Order: sequence, then structure tokens, then C-alpha cells
Amino acid sequence: MVFLDNVTRGGQTWAHRMRMLRQVLRLMILGSIGAGLLFFGLKMHKEKGENFQAAYYYMRATLPLASDKIQVDSKFWCAVSRQCYQSEKVAVKRQTLIEICRVRALLLLDRGKANLKESGYVSIAAFVFFLLFFAVRGLLTRQKKHLQGVRFERPWKVRLKMACLLKKSDMKIGAVPLIKNSETKHMLICGTTGAGKTNALRQLMIQIRRRGDRAIIVDTTGDFV
Repeated sequence: MVFLDNVTRGGQTWAHRMRMLRQVLRLMILGSIGAGLLFFGLKMHKEKGENFQAAYYYMRATLPLASDKIQVDSKFWCAVSRQCYQSEKVAVKRQTLIEICRVRALLLLDRGKANLKESGYVSIAAFVFFLLFFAVRGLLTRQKKHLQGVRFERPWKVRLKMACLLKKSDMKIGAVPLIKNSETKHMLICGTTGAGKTNALRQLMIQIRRRGDRAIIVDTTGDFV
């Protein structure tokens, strides 16, 4: 039973740690991707609207089933070709549209690739930032900080103080002796799973037998049978 308890306790701890690790990694990955996409969007937002329209019409004109003449926006056509019309739409020859829009479309593509590369660097930097931030937060969390109340002393200090006050009992829990003549008083042993409550009680039983005394245990789980 002790072996199975250790397996259960270790498995639960490991599984919980893996779940927490997956949550943190998911947060870091999503945060870094979001930072990269935000940077990419801000960079591409600075591009001229005519370049995006030129890329759109260039893709339409280069399609295999594109017609010989394509309807384009007159304002866009006026901006890129200096040929202005009063109507909203202008019919432009396919080859002419390709020649005029190619430069702007390729320029937009090159800038998009460059911005995408920079966005990758931003995502990596954001991931490293999250990694360092969580690591520092973890170190700060593990540091012991006394807020209020009585401080816990080291075991050797407790033993020395009890010996000086002649209150040191021959029975002990771990490395700390009990207070003399307090063995028959009420004692609370509490802790989480795996803290060692049962082991502490077993140690007390061994010392009680060694002294020649007796102990009565109400065993509701059957661990001491």
C-alpha cells in the first residue's frame, strides 16, 4: 500500500505539473504570436492603399481565365496611371493593367516579406520576454517572506533552547524533541498528502515501545493493522 500511495502521489504531482506547464506554454505561444501579428498589422497599415489595390488587380489580371478588359476603380487608375475619368469604373486592357500594377504589387510583396520576417523576430523576443518574466515571478514566489506572526526557528536552535530550559523530552518528531511531560497532552499533526503525517506517528509509536509505554490508536483507515 505504501508503494502504491507513493506512485499515486507522484503521478498526481507530475500530471498536475504537466497541465500547468501546458497552460503556461499555451499562454506564452499565443502571446508571442499575437505580438508578432500586431506588429505585422501596424507595419502593413502604413502602406499606401493604391499598393493593395494594385496587388488585387494584378492577381485578377494574371488569372488564366481573366478577360481582355478588366473593370477597375477610376480613382485608383488615376493615381497609378495619371489617366483620370469621371465615371466610377474604367475598362482597362489586361496587359496594360499587368504592366502598371506589377511594380506596386511586387513592391508590396517584398515589403510584406520583410515585415513578416521582422514580425518573427518580434514573436521570438516576446516569447523570451514571457519566459524570463514567468521565471522571475517563479523565483520571487519561492522566496520566503515573513509577513507577521511567530517565525519558525531552525531545529538546532529549538533543541538548544529546550535543553537550556530543561524542557527537552526523550521523544521527538524528526529532529525536534517534544516538550518534557507533554506526551500525554493533545497534539495536532496536520499536513497535505505526502507531508509525512503517518511517518511521524509511526516514529512516535517506535519511541513509545522503546520507552516501555503503551499507546491506543483509533485506526479508521486500517493503515496500522
